[in-house]
Amino acid sequence: MESKRIHLLVDKFLSNTATQAEKDELNQWYLDAHQEDVEWLQTDADEEQALERRLLERLRSHIDAEETAVRPQSRIFSMVTALRITAVAACLLIGLFVFYRTSSRSEMQLSYNAPADQTENTFVLLPDSSRVILRSGSKIQYTYTDSLREIYLTGNGFFEVTKNKKRPFLVHAGDLTTRVLGTSFSVESDADRHIKVAVKTGRVAVQSRNQQTLAVLNPNQAIDYDKGQNSIQKRDIVPGEQLNWVNMDMRFTDVPFGKLAGTLTRRYQTEITFENENLKNCLLTGYFEGTESLPEVLDILAKTAGAAVRWDANKAVLTGSGCPKQTL
Repeated sequence: MESKRIHLLVDKFLSNTATQAEKDELNQWYLDAHQEDVEWLQTDADEEQALERRLLERLRSHIDAEETAVRPQSRIFSMVTALRITAVAACLLIGLFVFYRTSSRSEMQLSYNAPADQTENTFVLLPDSSRVILRSGSKIQYTYTDSLREIYLTGNGFFEVTKNKKRPFLVHAGDLTTRVLGTSFSVESDADRHIKVAVKTGRVAVQSRNQQTLAVLNPNQAIDYDKGQNSIQKRDIVPGEQLNWVNMDMRFTDVPFGKLAGTLTRRYQTEITFENENLKNCLLTGYFEGTESLPEVLDILAKTAGAAVRWDANKAVLTGSGCPKQTL
């Protein structure tokens, strides 16, 4: 089984979106003697223990739900130590990441370039479980260490950051750095000349390159930085202002499922196919925040269309008999 498939199964298992077949697949993989080369970076003891507890609770629930236990529990529970979990879905990196491993097993680096020739945004799930939405043509470089999570951004990005007091999250764009612990905000950079930071939830500090704090932003506040004028302006914004682009491709009315699948394929860099071609004609209406993962989105859309989702390797397969509301 490929590493990406294993990581996907763990992510779905922890988010309660895994099907029974996927749970069985994950258990079977472990019982097949770990012949796949899957590495999970070590985190600090507190994080690892918390994640172990979460996975163990889910595994116990799964096992308790099975009236017949055909395998020893101890082998299944030891799965957590073998995986060495970095984050809830460590390494479920939807997209064409360039992934590096340094000599220190406690450091991770990756980069991602969002395709410039597509109209959809691109969803990125980072190893620390933070979620990023990138506009077309934007790119990030990400570093995860024992003490820091750091991103260098070119273009526009929206960040929904997982809280971690021991590892601040920094986003560098041009001359500015946005520092957070756990929040959601956007950074828009125009060739580093004009930079905008807008906060949706939480609190962020905007700093200069010499680490001088230029502004502290609360929800529904933003700053506009002009490098040419060497000026920075803080202002209040209407909720959602400057953030409409985050889910512009995830708001739709009476769109055929087949067309929507194409949008999702490009957004999440994951193939979506239909076992029953009639499902493509189902008309769907939806409104998403834009930060949902593909399993979360497909689960809702499939239920709306009276369908189901099956994961085959790195591909989502939609099954079902069809729906009442279809195109002619």
